[in-house]
Amino acid sequence: MSDGVEERLLPLYAAGELEVPFVIAGWDELVERDTHWPDHSHPTHELLWNERGASTVSVGARVFTVTPSLGVWTPAGTVHSADAPAGTWYRAAHFGMQAVEPLAAEPTAVAITPLLRLLLARLVEPGLSAASRAVTEAAVLDVMAPAPRELVVRMPRSALLAPLVRALRSQPGDPRSLPYFYGSLKVAITLAFVGTTVSEMTAANEGIGYLLISAGSSMQMGLAFAGLMVVGAMAMAMYELFSVLEKHTTGWAHRGSQGE
Repeated sequence: MSDGVEERLLPLYAAGELEVPFVIAGWDELVERDTHWPDHSHPTHELLWNERGASTVSVGARVFTVTPSLGVWTPAGTVHSADAPAGTWYRAAHFGMQAVEPLAAEPTAVAITPLLRLLLARLVEPGLSAASRAVTEAAVLDVMAPAPRELVVRMPRSALLAPLVRALRSQPGDPRSLPYFYGSLKVAITLAFVGTTVSEMTAANEGIGYLLISAGSSMQMGLAFAGLMVVGAMAMAMYELFSVLEKHTTGWAHRGSQGE
C-alpha cells in the first residue's frame, strides 16, 4: 500500500490451468478505498463492468475504461492490471474455458445492455435451479457481443510523462479540475444575464432589456432601476446556487469549509 492506495496481489494463471465446475460465475464488490491490482491473470475468461463509478483495466500500453454501460472482456491467461477509486461498485463474471468459446482472442470492450445486465444479475440469485441457470447462461452467451466503440487510451512509455501516467491511472475521475470548472461557471452564469439583457435592449420587443430601454426613453427611472435590480437578483441567485453545489462537491478545496 502506498499513497493511501490499497494493493491486492493476485496470482498469474495460464489459460485453463485450473478446472472450474461452472459455466459462468460472478460476484460484486463495493470498493471502499482506492485500490490497485498489479499484473495478474485468470485461468478463466473474465467480463468486468461497474454498477457505479469508473475504473480501468490495463493490458500492456492499452488502458480500458470500465463504466456501468461499457465492460471489458479479458481472455483467460491474459496478464493485466486494474485500478478502481474508492466508491466504485464493480461486478465480474468468469467463464469456464471448457464450456465457453472466447468472445474475442484479445481484450475487448463489451456493451453492457439492460438485457445483458439483467441476465448476469439473475445468475447470482440464490436458489436458481440448474435448468434455469443453463437457460440463462445460454442467453448470456447469445446476447453478449463486442461493443461498437471502446474507451481505450495508449499510455506513453516516456519517463518524462511517467508522473502524469501514474496520476491518471490511480484516479481516472480526477476531481482536481472541478474547482476551476465551478469558478468559470459562476462567472459565466452572471455574465449570461448581462449578455441576455443587452441583446434584449438591441433586438427584442419584450424582456427586461426592452423594459430598460422603454423606461429610459419615457423617463421612468424607478421602473428602469427595478429592472436592473431584477437582473442583479437573478444573477446573484444563480451565483449562490452554484456556490452551494460547489461546496457540496468540492468542499475539500475550500479551507473555510473544513471547520464547518
